[in-house]
Amino acid sequence: MGRTAGIWPYVCIAPALAVFILLEVVPAFATSIFSLTDYTGLPSVPINFVGLDNYTSLFAGQQTFMSRALGVTAIFTIAVTVIQNGLAVLIAWLLNSKLKGQITVRSLVFLPVVLGATVNGLTWYVMYHPLSGPITLILKEFGIRANLLGTPSSALWAVIWVQIWANLGFSMMVFLAGMQNIPSEIYEAGKLDGTGPWSAFRHLTIPLLAPSITINVLLAVIGTITGFELSSC
Repeated sequence: MGRTAGIWPYVCIAPALAVFILLEVVPAFATSIFSLTDYTGLPSVPINFVGLDNYTSLFAGQQTFMSRALGVTAIFTIAVTVIQNGLAVLIAWLLNSKLKGQITVRSLVFLPVVLGATVNGLTWYVMYHPLSGPITLILKEFGIRANLLGTPSSALWAVIWVQIWANLGFSMMVFLAGMQNIPSEIYEAGKLDGTGPWSAFRHLTIPLLAPSITINVLLAVIGTITGFELSSC
């Protein structure tokens, strides 16, 4: 009985370990092997071993693909993290202040989280359509003719806004939960000391939201680095 009891944990973890090896370890190993060749994915093209030439051209070649990719990723990550969390904490503060219609506002802000990245990406692709998109038509009324997805600079900020819009609701809910867990006695003590609403927000609410801020910043950074779905839509 004692010997079999020691084997059962390994038996239970074996299916998950097998799936992990099949879907993660094997593709990663195959990718590392293919990176040392000139494999193009075409069935009739022969595969030749090129050693570290691919890595050399990537990091030290004439093309600046790596530097451009890192620069765009840095702008995307910083802009989304700062703007998304700034808007989320502001909306959560307004909802926590007994704003009228807060259930409706909370539902509308959280709706893009439920829709998913594919639906959000396709929705905003239609919104940004260069000929008949609502955003394009609105800009046209102000005399601005723009194809927001037609140039790299404008496309970057268009995707940044979609990323913020798609994840704003989740960040807002995390901040709202953190605010509702702050004891009311702290604000009452602040009022006795002459603290106004803005001072209470700066000196009481924000410091006490440190765990929520940490979670939201971490999730925003991870989401922007791995957020391939919106850009592919």
